[in-house]
Amino acid sequence: MQLKQIHHLLNEIRKVSIGRKLIIIGSQSAYASIASNDARIIPSRMLYSLEVDIAVLDDQQLMDTIEDEFGAQSPFHETYGYYADCVDIDLPNLPLGWEERLIPFYDQDCSAIEIHDCACAKLHAGREKDEFFIIEALKVGMLDIEILWERLGSMEVDPSKMEKMEKDLSRLNEEALENTEFHENEDNSVVFLFDPR
Repeated sequence: MQLKQIHHLLNEIRKVSIGRKLIIIGSQSAYASIASNDARIIPSRMLYSLEVDIAVLDDQQLMDTIEDEFGAQSPFHETYGYYADCVDIDLPNLPLGWEERLIPFYDQDCSAIEIHDCACAKLHAGREKDEFFIIEALKVGMLDIEILWERLGSMEVDPSKMEKMEKDLSRLNEEALENTEFHENEDNSVVFLFDPR
């Protein structure tokens, strides 16, 4: 999904959510990390999803409105091919302090979770597409494995779940190290594998 498509979707959502705080939760939140990782790339393989996971704090009615007008199978989705998926902020299990690390995105009332927090939520979900995202982000250096271990340790999950997540992270990191590709120019400028506009 291209950044211009996310902006288009958010621009339309803003027509029904003026002044309300929106939080981008899923894979598309990686776009918010570009500014702080401007010598890195975001592989298009990380962003193949055609949905934007959005959390709205304490407003179920607004979430329902967004789902109806811009969600899966909505007229917007059928017209443009991408859509919003409203999620409960408690759904993705995030590390402690994630709120303090939110990154401004799109406008003053919209933000995105930091990429290491996103990766921890994906570790918790444990789906194949989530593991793929983590591997790709590790390969291009958008994830720092030491920060990821630290964030993982702050998550409030039961011991058996934590043990599984730790094993999964070790496995994914090994896989990333075995397949790391370098995509930086000699002058350390950004090399995009997709059109970010």
